[in-house]
Amino acid sequence: DVDPSFLFTTNTRNLTYTYSDQGYWDAQIASTVQYYNVGDGYQSEQYNALLWTPGFASPWESIYSSLVDVQAMSDLAIEEGNTFLEAVALVYRAMFIDLVAKMYGDVPFSEINKLDEGIVFPKYDSQKEIYETLLIDLKTAKNMIEAIPGSTVPVLDGYDLLYGGDKSKWIKFVNSVRIRMCLL
Repeated sequence: DVDPSFLFTTNTRNLTYTYSDQGYWDAQIASTVQYYNVGDGYQSEQYNALLWTPGFASPWESIYSSLVDVQAMSDLAIEEGNTFLEAVALVYRAMFIDLVAKMYGDVPFSEINKLDEGIVFPKYDSQKEIYETLLIDLKTAKNMIEAIPGSTVPVLDGYDLLYGGDKSKWIKFVNSVRIRMCLL
């Protein structure tokens, strides 16, 4: 048996690395209008295409790969009855999908991670549908965390890299993510 807390740290690392990588190293996060144009200068074909090149460490590839781990954490959390990590999975999924939708527009969302249902090529959902669902998911996650008794959340010691198990900080974080999604 694998404790979903192990995937919690992996998913936290993947999320923070993805945002850091896109914001700093690839300077892609500023291109949330979907098209990043550096003219015909150095590596323009790479940046103008937002790294769609197969085999390249593209935002698309890294985000959707990370979403597999987020889904695994969610499945394990549900299996164990760990409401907190189930809620975190909703938050992390929302943050990954938010980033990819801002970069690419309409993206696969409602049918991702459904190979067991035979869906190999998920449909593209509209941004409107995506954000309506993400905002509901974030509200659900906040409510789930609020319903946990006490001031800390049930996670193995040392595995909450962001807030050290502080329930109130998680609630503030989820609310700030919801507000940020409403602004852009």
